Amino acid sequence: MPDPLPRAFYTRSALEVAPDLLGYILVRELDG
Repeated sequence: MPDPLPRAFYTRSALEVAPDLLGYILVRELDG
């Protein structure tokens, strides 16, 4: 089952979302 979206789309999205996701996790960990 091939992916409907190009690989570059996932790569770019991951690079854009990663900082926000890491920040969210960090805040969650600090808040307890």
